[in-house]
Amino acid sequence: MSDIFSAIADPTRRQILDALADKSELSVGELVSITNQGQPAVSKHLKTLREAGLVTVKTVGQSRLYALDANALKPVAAWVVKHAAAKVEAETAERADEVAEKVGAWLAEGADWLGAKLAEQTKVRDSKDLGRELGRKLAEVFVEADKSLKAKTGKDLDELLVDVKSKVAEVRSKLN
Repeated sequence: MSDIFSAIADPTRRQILDALADKSELSVGELVSITNQGQPAVSKHLKTLREAGLVTVKTVGQSRLYALDANALKPVAAWVVKHAAAKVEAETAERADEVAEKVGAWLAEGADWLGAKLAEQTKVRDSKDLGRELGRKLAEVFVEADKSLKAKTGKDLDELLVDVKSKVAEVRSKLN
């Protein structure tokens, strides 16, 4: 796989791969026009790409036609997906920690409010009324937490967790 990474590290070779991805087959002359490189330089790049298994060549008359072999890029794609999923998972965990901290602060605020309500009343007038008030206050806290998360990420916590789980599952299935 390191040969593949070396091969795609060069911008001209990536330009050749992009051109071959757009067209099914191209001749050396067509690739010379696309890259604005000399024929010897393009041929050298094509040799590197062939040795890495990224392109195939077929001879038609006196022309040599090159085509992209996308299967050779699968290990690169798996590597990129694996590391991208790990980054997304870490970022999501960081955001979840921030949200959890905020929710915790709001819950503490709610508990303070409840304590103040209880202190106001020497006698509980009706436990159902107090329960309803507490329920409303907790609902407000969760709505505020959800708004805060959506403002930061554009998604609610459930959506973020589903995204992370699906990306991790996708990476695992591709790597197996």
